[in-house]
Formats: sequence, C-alpha cells, structure tokens
Amino acid sequence: MVSGGSAGHEPVTDGQTLADLLRELQAARPDADIALVSKAYLTAESCHRGQLRKSGDPYITHPLAVALILVGMGADDQTLCAGLLHDVLHDTACTEAELQAEFGLDIAGLVRQASGLNPTDDQGAAAMTAMAAGDGDKRVLLIKIADRLHNLRTVGHLPAARQVDSSLQTLQVQVPIARALGADAIGRELADRASTVLKRHHQAPPSASGRMLCASAVLLPRAVRARWREEWLAELDLLPTRKARAVFAVQVARGIARLAVTLYASERSPGG
Repeated sequence: MVSGGSAGHEPVTDGQTLADLLRELQAARPDADIALVSKAYLTAESCHRGQLRKSGDPYITHPLAVALILVGMGADDQTLCAGLLHDVLHDTACTEAELQAEFGLDIAGLVRQASGLNPTDDQGAAAMTAMAAGDGDKRVLLIKIADRLHNLRTVGHLPAARQVDSSLQTLQVQVPIARALGADAIGRELADRASTVLKRHHQAPPSASGRMLCASAVLLPRAVRARWREEWLAELDLLPTRKARAVFAVQVARGIARLAVTLYASERSPGG
C-alpha cells in the first residue's frame, strides 16, 4: 500500500483542503496527532486517486469532508483517521492487513467495522441501531453518521429515486442514532436535509412517531419486519392526537426487544 503522497495532490472542494482539516483540528484539539491524521489523509488520497464522485469531484473530497464533520463532533485521532480511510477497504485494493501495518489494530478495526455496516441494508441498519443502544464502539457510528451527512449534502447528484430512499432511511435510522449519541446538531441537520429532499420530490416525511416505529422494526426478523411496520403505521394513523401517537410509538419501542426475542425464537423452532 502506498502510504505517502504529496500535498500537491490535494483536491479542493468548497475551498476545503488537508490544510483546512489540520487547521480546524488544531483549533479544536491542540494536542491532536497532526502527523498521524496527515498520514491517514495521504494514504486515502493515494488509494482513491483516479476515482471520482457522481459530482465529478475527486473521491478524496468525500472522506476529507467526513473528517471535517468528525472534528466538529469532537472525534479522537483514531476516529478521524478511520473517517479518512473509511472507504478504502470497500472501494480500493487496500487490505485490512495493510491498514494494520500502517496504522495499528484500533484504526484498522474501526475502518473494518465502518466498511461492514451498510445502512441501506436492513441487517446493517439493525446492527447500527443495536450498537447505539448497546455496548458497541460508538466511534464507528460517529463515522457512519458523518458519512451520511456529507452524502446528504451532496445528494443532488444522485437519481431522484436514490435521493428519496436515502432520505427516508436517514429519518428512520441515522437521525435517531445521532440523537442517541448526543449529536443533536448533526441529527437536526440530517433531519432537515432529508425532509427537504422528500418535500422536493413530493414525498411526505414520516412523523417523529412514524420514524420511531420504522427504526424499531429493523430489530425484527427480516421476514416479518415489513408486516409489523405496516401494522404499526396503520394503527398510528387511526390515533386522533399527536400525544396518543407518541405514546403508542414509545410503547412499541419499549416492547421491541421482547418481541424480537419471541419472533427469532419462533423462526428457530421446528414449526417456525
């Protein structure tokens, strides 16, 4: 793996460069390991060199933007490095062994976990929700939230159907996770941007109660998930007041763990 590079390869997007990242990082955390973060950037730039985003920008502009968002979220050096490298295992020839050799087990592990969580897949969304509620490494979720935020900021370059799907999924999964992590400002921006996209494409954004129910459903077995989601949303529509809908959504969320255990046990039983 080529871990070096040259600042002469720095791409510019919206005026943002490696120098901007380092300047913001030093202002936020004067004790930050500038050399390590710079090395991660140069490695990512080398791995992604020649790749372009849908906007036509060099691909490195995306992980750079993710890292800038992470600085604002107070991320540590390891998380920033993993944010810069979060797509190299999935989109380049770089291997986890090479990452371990260059950056150590912690950063390589964060990159591997972030690469393995696909929030557009039901299983990945369920895993992210479970991590937010459990004992998983929350730094992985910070990376995924920052990743989604930058993708929403640039979502206009995608086909309309993908814009709608991404925005709905953001409201159902990433917004609740951001709030669970205490990243309220990020959660608000995610919600505002996703809702704006849906309105632009004449889609009604789900209510807060509806988003809670959809997020809860990802913990259920895939085969029955859609049925339970539809039943809950139908019952929600019948309730006369916002308070009644909120109470119902909270009751469902509180009971979701027990329901999930029952349904998974039924799947494993001979007659399930």
